[in-house]
Order: sequence, then C-alpha cells, then structure tokens
Amino acid sequence: MNPRGDFCSIDLTQYGHVYLDTNRHRYARMVHDVSLIVSSNAIALDVAGVQGEQNPLVKSGLFKRVDVLGDFDCERDEWSARSDSLYDVVVMTEVIEHLSYHPAHALVQCNKSLKMGGFLYLTTQNIAKLKSIYALTEGLTPYNFGEYALEKEGAIRHHREYALKELARFIAAHGFQLVAYTTDCFERFTYDDGWIAELTGLHLDMRFHGHDNVIMAKKTEEVTEGVMLPPIYTNHAGRVYDFEAIDRKINYVEYFKGVSQIPK
Repeated sequence: MNPRGDFCSIDLTQYGHVYLDTNRHRYARMVHDVSLIVSSNAIALDVAGVQGEQNPLVKSGLFKRVDVLGDFDCERDEWSARSDSLYDVVVMTEVIEHLSYHPAHALVQCNKSLKMGGFLYLTTQNIAKLKSIYALTEGLTPYNFGEYALEKEGAIRHHREYALKELARFIAAHGFQLVAYTTDCFERFTYDDGWIAELTGLHLDMRFHGHDNVIMAKKTEEVTEGVMLPPIYTNHAGRVYDFEAIDRKINYVEYFKGVSQIPK
C-alpha cells in the first residue's frame, strides 16, 4: 500500500491510450450522463482522472473548465480546500474501490467541493455483477481486481468492491439526494452455456448485476464528517443509524439504459 493512497497520485496517461481505449464505453456513458445536467458555464472537478487533453471531460467541450485533481491522498488530505471554486459537478469514476483506509472521507471531500445543488457522478465496479455471481458458482472469487502484485510497488488493486444498494446508501448518508442509480455493462465475458441456461432459475433482478455501479447524486446538505455506515465500516456498539431516513433519499431509476454513443 502506497501511504499516499493507491490511486491518488498516479497519472493514468502513463498507460498510454490503452486505458482510455479499454474504458471507452464507460467514458462515453459518463460524458452522456453529465451532459444532461450541466450548463455551458459549468465547472467540473475530476478526482484522480486522466491528466491533460485526453481527459474525456475536457475533450467533450461540455464545461467552461475542468480541473483534474492529482498528487494527493484521497482518504486523508483536505483536498476540497485546494480550489477557491465550488464545482457544479464532481466526477469520481473507478476510484472508491481502490481506497483502503477511509472512503467516507473522500465522500465528505466531494460534498465540500460542490456547490449546493451541484452533482456527484460516481462509478465503481459492482461486486454483485453477473460475472462475480458466475465465479462464486464455480468456487472462484467474486473480486474483479483483488490480486496482490509484489513486483509492482503501490499496485492499484481493488481493496473494496461495492454492491449497488450499499453504495447508494453510503453516498446518500453524505448529504446527497440520489437522482439516479443503476448498473451498466462495460465488459464482455463468456459464460458457460449450461450456466446461462440455468440463469433464469436464479430469479435475479438484472438491474442490479451489471458490471459497473453508476450513481448520480445531488448535493442537498453540507457535511463535515464521514458517516461510517455498516457493513462498509465496523458497526460500533451503541451507534445507531436512521436507515429509513437515509433510504428516503434513494429512488431506484433505471436511467439512460439505451446509451449508445460509443466511440469507434
């Protein structure tokens, strides 16, 4: 573990166009989704995003300005204080799963970085994706990227993968009203034909089993401290959370399902 945080000071452009090309479906959806909520004068913060002109938000031309935050510790630093601006949109895609110490702190910083009424757009791989369920039935791990890499100091493995509903509740507890949350599929994977034939017998609600969790949330209140909700954090004795109040800030919306703007 890099003491500065796995994902926080890594310039993804070091991977060349491979990372951008591999994730083009997710980036296409991100640009489409945020285009529905921004005005021409909006400014955005991309947390630990791709640096430079290759950043998809920069290339989209949707924003008056896009700041990309790098060289920081996402889980310890007060990084919301780095800018003298409050943002219309904060984007944090494929970051929270890499955090190993205090992800609630990162959500507090997202809240502090936003104007009241601004939007958080967050994606992360889904621990309950169909591929993970398939792996479990085969006696394998459901984790998508949990490997240790001793030869790579500070390797950016996934420390915690999230299911959709627990993540939605976690975000809602940090001063957000969820506009929409859903899952989407950004990965091709080949399943055993026999398992596919038996899939209908599992009675799965496939809305919750796409590859990635996709959440859009509107800031409705200020927060200053992380909310350490179980099961993401240890449920300390005597600490009671009003889950009903939190859940009232969540509405399941199967939104933007037909997104097709995939770059060639």
